[in-house]
Amino acid sequence: MTTVTILLALLLAGLCVEAIVVRRWTSSFRVRIHVGGTRGKSTVVRYITAALRHSGYRVFGKVTGEIPTVLLPDGTSQRLTRRGPARVQEQVRMLALARKHSCDAVVLECMSLNPLLQTLEARVLQPTISVLTNILDDHREEFGALPRGQAEAMCAFFPSRAALVSNEQVYGDVVDSCATRVSTRVIRAISAGQELPVDVPPGVHAENIALAVAVCEELGIKRDAALQVILEEVRAAPPPLRTFATPRGCLRFVDGFTVNDVSSATRFLERWRAHIVSVQSITVILNTRADRPIRSLQFAAWCGTLRDLEHVVVTGTHRARTRRALRECGVDPARITVWSSAESRHPVDALQNLHLPDESLVVGMGNIAGDGFAILEGMQQWS
Repeated sequence: MTTVTILLALLLAGLCVEAIVVRRWTSSFRVRIHVGGTRGKSTVVRYITAALRHSGYRVFGKVTGEIPTVLLPDGTSQRLTRRGPARVQEQVRMLALARKHSCDAVVLECMSLNPLLQTLEARVLQPTISVLTNILDDHREEFGALPRGQAEAMCAFFPSRAALVSNEQVYGDVVDSCATRVSTRVIRAISAGQELPVDVPPGVHAENIALAVAVCEELGIKRDAALQVILEEVRAAPPPLRTFATPRGCLRFVDGFTVNDVSSATRFLERWRAHIVSVQSITVILNTRADRPIRSLQFAAWCGTLRDLEHVVVTGTHRARTRRALRECGVDPARITVWSSAESRHPVDALQNLHLPDESLVVGMGNIAGDGFAILEGMQQWS
């Protein structure tokens, strides 16, 4: 019994020492920004990091929504290597890495879905400013199906006695209530839509720019200066639309794999239909995940409502059930194709085998993990 008591005491002492060390690391950064929400987190992190860097901060950023990547203070980036699934301890490693680079600001994307883990992240980082991008119907496996319950779960990462930047409209009352509960001040981002120049690529969300600009203003950076840097970042990003010359003509593909909920998918598709006025039909590459079964069924139902649907290509780890759901939702079985992993690695060749009609637009949707990454890499290798 004495040995067990000693071991427990040593463990408790170790945890206390670790907590003190982490608290000391955290307090060494005068600016700590935590970005959460449903869509757009990675984009907002990149915008804020770029604006702070150009304003004289030595800033460290991390995005997790697409390819886990760290954004270094010299403007370069490095892919983050993980051993096993993502864990909250990764954020502690990021703080240590930021200290190694002598940073005075950190901008981290909230990597947790579980509300308790979101709260833990916030306690580790102790944000001076948090950002809520939006609250959309997604991750029902974690948040449930009730809209207000989802909204409250999405607010679990709010900081205590700090500032929160948000332009959430639908659940603004929930945001205000949750912020008040932790004594946090809410800053409403002013729309940047009318300030965007005409040469901004299609598919850019003014809401994300507005959030980043509002964070910069809170830190004393002039709005015009922040907006100029963010627009440079927008223009430097790879365009989501790729066009390929094939023996049958022209193949157009839009990367929307990070669009994970059907309401966002609808807006995304409407935006591109308006931009490419010659679109006659839509082909959806629906990348699925077995750990997101509800999302698969939601997207299957959404595909069944598309008036100009030419074809659905199903990829990922939830293919068989999604194929059945597409049929149940009224999609003609002749218009459904299931790709193997090999076909996902050579997407242009596989799309040509579908003999799609002229003026057809191919859109990737659902999830980026797994086959989504393989498809994008295959697109980049096409020449």
